Amino acid sequence: QGVSYEDRQKYLRSGVIHIFAISGLHVGMLAMTIFLLLRWLPFRMRYFTAPLFLAFYTLSTGMQASAVRALLMIGGWSLMRGFLHRTSALNVVFLAASIILLSAPLSVMGAGFQYSFTIAAFLVLSWRSVESWQALIRERRMWVPNENIGLRSILASKTIDRVFNAMATTLVAWLAGTALTLLYRSYFIPGAALTNLLVVPIVWLLFAVGAIQVVFLPFQFFFSLTPIMRWLLL
Repeated sequence: QGVSYEDRQKYLRSGVIHIFAISGLHVGMLAMTIFLLLRWLPFRMRYFTAPLFLAFYTLSTGMQASAVRALLMIGGWSLMRGFLHRTSALNVVFLAASIILLSAPLSVMGAGFQYSFTIAAFLVLSWRSVESWQALIRERRMWVPNENIGLRSILASKTIDRVFNAMATTLVAWLAGTALTLLYRSYFIPGAALTNLLVVPIVWLLFAVGAIQVVFLPFQFFFSLTPIMRWLLL
């Protein structure tokens, strides 16, 4: 909402229209934040509590279909860990899809359903391969004794790992959704993986600024962070 037709087309062609939808991206970002804030809780309590916050967020944002799908996937995974039950992440994806299809069978015909579960499944299936490639990148560093590794090397190593993981994730997501984008939008966006990689930090800033604005909502008569959010979107 609030996006002109011309701007919507620009975001569609760049492959980053999803930043406007309350979707798995935002629910996942919130989940990461919640787990970080709840680190002080015992292990099981942490994983039982996090889905409650995610459910409140999903409910307060209008129970968007994409957010509900993400809630079911992340919530199911959290509950499995909370009950100390080992299962594959792919089983959790299929469980979420089954719950939705049992309640609304025709959802399988929706583009959002197909995007969400196709991309989620491919991301899960690619984890082992991504980890294998990361191990190859780290192999040379593994031969260096710990006492010879300085703080600078540790920070550089962590940065390389994070950047590689982000690049691999965006590439897999783009490849998994390319056929659906061609089918439903008639767009082929080869630069979408790189664009999304560059947009993620901006989305995190938007998320942080939006959270601060919500917290200080009663004081918006005196100041507002909306201009900052508009500037980030431009």
